[in-house]
Amino acid sequence: MSQPNKKFRFGNVNINVKTLIVLLLVMDMVILGVILLRKDRSSAQPSDSTPTPTAEPTATPEPTPEPSSGPESIVGIRYAKQPYTAEDPSEGFASEWVIINDESAYADTSNTYDTAVINVGSTGNALSSVSLSRGGIPFQAGVTYTVFLNASSSVNRKIGITAKNWDTGASFDSTSFDVTGDSSYHEWTFTPSATTYNGGITIDLGNNGITDSHTVTIQGLRIAGDDSNAAIRTNQVGYYADEQKRCTFIYSAGDLFDVVNKETGAIAYSGAIVGKIENADTGEIDYYGDFTNLREPGTYFIRSQTGVISHSFTISDDPFVDLRRSALRMFSYQRCGEDLTEWAGDLAHPACHTGESNLYLTDSLRDTRGGWHDAGDYGRYVKTGTKAVNDLLLSYLNSPAVFDDANDGPDSGNGVPDILDEARYELEWLLKMQDPDSNAFFITATTMSFADDFCAPEADTEQLYLLGGDTISTADAVGSLAIAYRAFKDIDEDFANQCLDAAKKGQGYLNANPELRAEANPMGFSTGEYLDDGDLDGRFTALMALYAATGDTEYLNKAKEIYNTGESVVNSVTWNNNGMYGAYLFLTSAKGEQDDKEFFDEMLRVLDTAASNIVDVANITPYHVANGIYAWGSNSTIASNGIVLSMAYDFTGKQVYYQTALEQVNYLLGKNSLDQSFVSGFGTNSPKSQHNRLTLSKNSMGTGFLSGGPDASREDKITQALPADTPNAKIYADDYRSYSTNEIAIYYNSALLYLLTTLV
Repeated sequence: MSQPNKKFRFGNVNINVKTLIVLLLVMDMVILGVILLRKDRSSAQPSDSTPTPTAEPTATPEPTPEPSSGPESIVGIRYAKQPYTAEDPSEGFASEWVIINDESAYADTSNTYDTAVINVGSTGNALSSVSLSRGGIPFQAGVTYTVFLNASSSVNRKIGITAKNWDTGASFDSTSFDVTGDSSYHEWTFTPSATTYNGGITIDLGNNGITDSHTVTIQGLRIAGDDSNAAIRTNQVGYYADEQKRCTFIYSAGDLFDVVNKETGAIAYSGAIVGKIENADTGEIDYYGDFTNLREPGTYFIRSQTGVISHSFTISDDPFVDLRRSALRMFSYQRCGEDLTEWAGDLAHPACHTGESNLYLTDSLRDTRGGWHDAGDYGRYVKTGTKAVNDLLLSYLNSPAVFDDANDGPDSGNGVPDILDEARYELEWLLKMQDPDSNAFFITATTMSFADDFCAPEADTEQLYLLGGDTISTADAVGSLAIAYRAFKDIDEDFANQCLDAAKKGQGYLNANPELRAEANPMGFSTGEYLDDGDLDGRFTALMALYAATGDTEYLNKAKEIYNTGESVVNSVTWNNNGMYGAYLFLTSAKGEQDDKEFFDEMLRVLDTAASNIVDVANITPYHVANGIYAWGSNSTIASNGIVLSMAYDFTGKQVYYQTALEQVNYLLGKNSLDQSFVSGFGTNSPKSQHNRLTLSKNSMGTGFLSGGPDASREDKITQALPADTPNAKIYADDYRSYSTNEIAIYYNSALLYLLTTLV
C-alpha cells in the first residue's frame, strides 16, 4: 500500500501542543544550555579517580598523537582512551529485601548487595514471627526454581524458607534447615502451582526454641528458574572489553546480578542492581547494573538475583566489525540506476529508474540517473542524501584507518576505500541535480506517487520529475560537495575539483538569494516531502565546508555573520538541523584556530555545551538514551546525538561524552524498553518485517538496515491501533505496514555508521 505524505518532519510532523512543548524544551537544553568553560587542553592530566556512570571525570587526559598509518584523521590529535573502571558495586545501592515481624518479635537488618546481616532482637512466638522477605518475583506455573544461599548464625538454630504468591498469600512450598556459626551452603527447589508476577520468598528467622537475641548472616542469595524469562535489557550484539558496560532491569529484580559465561555456566562477574528510576516514556520503574570490570572476551548472559535473565552478548576488543560493514553495505543495496549483480545475492535486480526526469512545468528532460533510494520508497532527495553523504565522508575523514576496499560490494577491489565509493555514487548524482542555469540544486527526483509496497525497483517505471530548486537543498549540497573535496583531493584530484567547483557555484546562488526559499511538493504529488523551516544552519555549514576546503577566510567571515544573527544556527547533525557539522568542520580545519582563535574557542564552547546537555538528557532516562521526544526517525536522532557527543570527545577528552555516545549504540542494539535491536540481522530480537520495497519485493531481508524507531505521534494505522496507554518509547511495530516506525533510510544508517566509526 502507499503511505501518505510521510516525510513531513519537525516543523511538519503531526505533533500535539503538549508534545511540541516538550520538544522545544529539549531542543533548548541541547542547543542553548548552560555555558561551560572549556578545560585547558594543554595542561589537563589523566585522572586517577574512577568516574561514576553519571559523573564527568574530574580531569581530562592529555591529547595523544595517533600512530601514523595511511591517511591522517582530520582530528589530528586525539585524546587517548582510558579504560573505564566500574564504580563501587554498592554505590547507590538500596536493598529491597526487608524485615517483616509481628508484634511479638523485633529485628533489623544491614544489607549489602550480596550479604544480609539480620540482628534478631526478639524471636517472637513462632518461626514466622520474623522474616527477611521480598515480593515482585515472577514465577511460572510448572517451572522448577532453585534457591541458593549461604547462611550462618551466632547461635545454632533452624531457618525456614517459604515461596508464596504475594498477592494472595498462598504458599507454594516451604522447607527448613539448620545453621551454625560456620557458614553453610544450602539449595532448595520448588515448583509453583500458579503463575504470578508477584511471587515472594520469605526466610523465616523467628522462634524455633531460640529466644536469645542473635545475628544471622545470609550471603549469595539467588533464585534461578529455567532461564526463559528474558527481562534484562542489554546491547544484544556486544560490548567493548575496555569500555563501560551496563544493563537495565525493567523492574525490581533483586539486589544483585551475575554475568554468566554462556559456554561454561560459570559466574564471571557479580555486581549490585542500583539506580532506581521511574520514566513516563517507558512506563517502567527501572534499575541498572554496571559490569565494566568484566573485560575477558567471550559470550555471556546476565541473570539477576530473582532469576530473570538477558539475551546473550559478546565482549570483545571490537564487537562491531561486522555491523560496520553491513551498515555500509546497506548503501550499495540502495543504489538507483545501476544493476545490482551477484554481489547483492537475493536482492539483485536490473538497473531501475533509468529514464530522464521531466523538469516540472517544462518540456525539458534531464539525466538524473544514479544516487541512492532515500528509504523504503524509491524517491531521491537532496536534503537527506546530503546528510547521509556528510556522515560517510566524515566517517572516513575522521577515521580513515577503519575502512578498506574489501566490503564485498560493487566497487570492492578498485583501490579506493568502499566508503568513498559509496559516497561518490551519491555525489555524482548530486552534481546532476544542480541547475546549470541558476546553479541552485533541485530538491528531488521523484514520481508523482509512491509505488506499491511490493513493487520491485526495476518495475517502478512511472515518469520521474525534477522538483524545485531552493536555498535549503542548495546549501546542503554545497556543504557536502565541499567536504567531498577534502575526502577526494588525494585520491582523485579531478573529481575533487569538480565537486569544489560545483560547491562554489552553488554558494554563488546562495549569495545572490539571501532570503529563505523553501519548496514543497506541487499539487498532485504525494511522495516524500522534507520540509524545513530555515536554511541558516545549512548556509553556515556550507560556508564552513568551503572554508575548510580552501582556507579562504571570506567564507569564514560570512559564516560568522550567520552565526551572529542570534538564531540557533549551530544545533545538531540531523538532516534539518545540521549546523554542528559546520562547527566541527571549522574545528578540524587546517588553520581555523590560527585564523580566528576567538571564534575557534566559541565553537568549542558551543560543541561542549551541546554535548553536556545531551548527557543531561541521557542521565534522566533509565536507558541512558539521549532522546527527549520520540518523533518519526527517533533512532536517527539518537544516533546523531551520539555523533555530537563523539565530536565533543574529540576536542575535550571528557570520557562522559564517549561513554554516553556508547550508550546510544547500546540503545539501538537492544538496551531499550522494547528489548529490540533495531538493526536487521544483528541481535537476538532484530527487525523481521521492515518497510522497504526492495526487500519486500524480493522476499528477502536485508542485513544491517536501521529501522526508524518509536514514533509517539502514531503516524500509521499499525501504531494507531496500539493500546491508548502505550508509552511513547514503545510505540513501535516490527511490521512493514508501520512505515513511521519500521522504515529504513539512508540517513538513519549513515548516522549509525558514523557513530560506530568514531567509537573505534
